[in-house]
Amino acid sequence: MDKLNAISVFCKVIETQSFTQAANQQNISVAMASKLVSQLEEHLKTRLLQRTTRKIVPTEAGMLYYQRCQAILLDLSEADSSISNMATSLQGNLLISVPRDFGLLYISPNLPKFIELHPNLHVEIEFEDKRVDLVAEGYDLALRIGYMQDSSLVARKISSSPMHFVASPSYLEARGTPFTPDDLEYHQGLLYKSSLNQVHWQSTKANQIQRY
Repeated sequence: MDKLNAISVFCKVIETQSFTQAANQQNISVAMASKLVSQLEEHLKTRLLQRTTRKIVPTEAGMLYYQRCQAILLDLSEADSSISNMATSLQGNLLISVPRDFGLLYISPNLPKFIELHPNLHVEIEFEDKRVDLVAEGYDLALRIGYMQDSSLVARKISSSPMHFVASPSYLEARGTPFTPDDLEYHQGLLYKSSLNQVHWQSTKANQIQRY
C-alpha cells in the first residue's frame, strides 16, 4: 500500500464526501480510491468511514485521523513549495571574480538592477585579473578573457573581445608601416601581460592562430 497516497485519498473523501470527486482530484479511478481507503482501514485495524448509498460519514476515529493527517499533508505541501521556490529563485551567497576593467565597465553598471531582481541573493564580487582557483578558493563563478585551458570546470562563451593592432603616426614614420602579420616580427609593441596570457602578438590567418 502506498500509505501517503492512501492518506491523501482518504482526506479528499472526507472533504468532498464523495469517492468519485476524490478520485477525480487524485487522477485515479473510483475503484482504486475505494481500495486505498480500505487498505488504510485494514492497516489501522479500524473503520474510518461509514458508507451508505446516500453519503459518507467519518467515524470518530476517522475524524481524529483526518485532523492529524490534514496537518501532515499541509506541512508536506509547504515543504514542496519552499523547495520549488528555492529552485526557481536565486538566494544565498554568490562569490564572483571578474577582470577589473571589464567588471567596472560592464558588470558594475548592471549590479543595482540585478540585486533589485534578486533581493535574497548576497553578491560579492572581486575585481582582479589574477588567475583564481574556483574550487579551492570558494568562487562560484569567474569571468575571464582568453582561451579556456584544460579543466573539468564548465565554461560558457558570453561575448567576444576583439583585439586590434594600433600605432601612433610618429612610430609608423620612424619604423615603417607593417602590411602583413609577418611584418610584426620587425616591430616593437606594448602588450598587456597577466597570469592568464603570454606576451605576444596574435592574429588569425587561414583559420590558423599565429603568434609573433
